[in-house]
Amino acid sequence: MEKYRDQMEKFYFDETKYDTYLEQLGVDYPEIKKRIKDYLMF
Repeated sequence: MEKYRDQMEKFYFDETKYDTYLEQLGVDYPEIKKRIKDYLMF
């Protein structure tokens, strides 16, 4: 682990700049905005 520690630092989560780890990595993800009743089938 010691061998790669410096290389891994860029992947550490920086909560002062980003809300989520995925945001830090630049990963787009869909937000679920449907209501519960849209999923119920009756």
